[in-house]
Amino acid sequence: MMICAWPALANAQAAPADLPLYLEVYINGQPTGLIANFVQRPKERLAIKTTELEELRIRSERFPIESDGTVYLDRCPDLSYRYDQARQVVRIEITDQGRLPFMVETKPRSEAAPVGEQASGAVMNYTLVANSDGGQDGFYSALQNRPALSAGIDARIFNSYGVFSQSGILNSGSQGGVSSLRLDSTWSYSDPFSLTTYRAGDVISGALSWSRSLRLGGAQIQRNFGLRPDLVTMPMPRFSGSAALPSTVDIFVNSIRSYSGEIPAGPFQIQNLPIMSGAGNQRIVVQDSLGRQTVIDQPFYASSKLLAPGLFDFSAEAGFTRRDFGVVSNSYDSSPAASASLRYGLNDWLTLETHAEAAETLLNGGAGVNVLLGRWGVASLALAASRGDGNITGGLLSASLELGRGGYTVYARTQRASADYRDLAALPPTNSAVPGVSLLARRPPRDIDQLALSIPLGFDPSAVTLSMTRMQDALDNRYQILGLSYSRPLGDASLFVSAFKDFDDRRSYGIFCGLTMSFNGGITATASGSKTGGGGNGGFEINKSQSLEPGSWGWRGRDFEGASPSRAGAVSYRSEYGRAEVGVQQFGHVTQATAQFDGAVAYVGGSTFLANRIDDAFVVVDAGAPNVDVFYENRPVATTGASGLVLVPYLRAYQKNWISIDAKNLPVDADIPTTKAAVVPADRGAALVKFGISEDSRSAVVVLKGRDGRAMPAGSSARLKPEDEATVVGYGGEVYLRGLNEANQLVVERPEGETCTANFDYHLTPGQRVVIKDVVCQ
Repeated sequence: MMICAWPALANAQAAPADLPLYLEVYINGQPTGLIANFVQRPKERLAIKTTELEELRIRSERFPIESDGTVYLDRCPDLSYRYDQARQVVRIEITDQGRLPFMVETKPRSEAAPVGEQASGAVMNYTLVANSDGGQDGFYSALQNRPALSAGIDARIFNSYGVFSQSGILNSGSQGGVSSLRLDSTWSYSDPFSLTTYRAGDVISGALSWSRSLRLGGAQIQRNFGLRPDLVTMPMPRFSGSAALPSTVDIFVNSIRSYSGEIPAGPFQIQNLPIMSGAGNQRIVVQDSLGRQTVIDQPFYASSKLLAPGLFDFSAEAGFTRRDFGVVSNSYDSSPAASASLRYGLNDWLTLETHAEAAETLLNGGAGVNVLLGRWGVASLALAASRGDGNITGGLLSASLELGRGGYTVYARTQRASADYRDLAALPPTNSAVPGVSLLARRPPRDIDQLALSIPLGFDPSAVTLSMTRMQDALDNRYQILGLSYSRPLGDASLFVSAFKDFDDRRSYGIFCGLTMSFNGGITATASGSKTGGGGNGGFEINKSQSLEPGSWGWRGRDFEGASPSRAGAVSYRSEYGRAEVGVQQFGHVTQATAQFDGAVAYVGGSTFLANRIDDAFVVVDAGAPNVDVFYENRPVATTGASGLVLVPYLRAYQKNWISIDAKNLPVDADIPTTKAAVVPADRGAALVKFGISEDSRSAVVVLKGRDGRAMPAGSSARLKPEDEATVVGYGGEVYLRGLNEANQLVVERPEGETCTANFDYHLTPGQRVVIKDVVCQ
């Protein structure tokens, strides 16, 4: 243990009380690069504020704190110091126990709120489909029949108060007549600061792995971790250490480097290590400035079943159970129902969860735990009970085990439900327009047993998975299915084989095998064959994937022969206004032709746009000029129209999206403050990006010369009068100036400090780049 000491100062002078000192700080012989505010008090003692101490990464709680919030350096454990008055430096020696670790965040924090100008507006996504009636006489017969038309609509209105969305389907049959079907009508509001989403209308209840969700017409409040994409919700392995010298740290996850950064001398802690779900291995390499390496290997197991300590996940909803979704527009039970699901990360290895449901004739509740088994896996256990009409009670037990190490993974699950166990999804409807569904079929399965084993072949880059599923449903139907799958990469190709057998149905079996190859240009081809109880089939499929850029093409073809022959072909094209596809398909002797168009109409900022589907957020770009290419994450996605505006879909809400423009098509006299901008839009909302391009910037390139006739040296500083921001002079004496008047005065400062003044006239010439040469600075 080091002893607190105040070394004697040679020729020390009596210091006045509370003399403020601003001293450079060295810790354990290493410069911190910081200057701290100290106070020198009688008897030449140094004191410092606790806030300053924490900035130096020294634990303030180890010091007795004075009434004014300062601490004396000579009253701390494990610390000694020396004040170098001549150099105005304080040199501190302290053990790692007295220091705060340098925190290394491997995942940068994203924005907690939308960034950029947010807009209100409306969007309607649509899918228009025309299908010919199946023709028995081949392709031409299919084209001659009257097509059946349908349209899928997904519309929303958004502003600062949330998003109201409405979806539905319109159908027109080949015999005439139009029918409509309403799907969801929902208002939602997301608060990124509390990570909470509020919904009203048609909602889907939250559920756990041992409960079931259902649709309700009502209200919901739900935790939404998706509002913070940077937030790590799983417990992550941590690594702590100490570096004697400034060092670099590299982190490899499963032999892939996922982080590299620098750390100062002293203790450090690495948080939120970048890992993936399941079993894996981490290698942490710390190399100091002398080239010495410290390597740490540590296996880990991560699972989404676990929550990081202190995290709270929940979903609560109440309303009326919705029946016959996708068949009837408005079918809700007359009796209300409610449900709630809660999860809480108690610590790194234990997550608690509970679920409850209630209705007029039902009470259901249960609790569960998820336990991290060190570096091996996760075990889960849950118990639930229900009470229905006549005080009939039932119970449910669910348990699972996930294990992984060295590429081997095991998953086992069992669930048992008594004959009288009920949940909301099992209740009979009080108002249904579609009769005929057995009440027993709504109940949870009586028994479920699952086992899956994945085995890597050490002598070959192959993977084998063996699975077994045994289930008995509420109707006493039994299934015992054994499955086996094998896959192996073959360069740009991959081989796969899978098989299954249901031992309770001798005709229920199958084996599938195939070879998939990838080619340049996004082309993928697959040849495969299968044999099942219904016969055998074999054939090929080839397709070209379509990119998101306007002007991209895609196509696919398929031909399978055998017991169930089928053939199909389609071609698609994407423009700035949507995606079109036409195709034909044949099943047996029935041929059908199909045409489809997907797009969107958006109204934002007083302008209407036709665009590709907008499923999440989007941005409206104002480039200030027509025919300007717009890029999203360095990919060309759109070109501005006559108004200089264009809509860019595909943005990610609550994440930083980079939008840029190509300036080559701008007028030569246009002023471009920037060509790149970052925007963080809100949930399914819109942002506006204005690049501020001006064609009346009154700008020019001025070529400056000195009194000797030589070009003004590069690096000189030029400032327009009245006082404007300084501009750097480039090579050849050229300087770009904006906001010019007819008569201008320019003050120039050379790199050596000499100043001079230049006067020149400016005349605006629209459509041309103005260059003013031979301006003498005197």
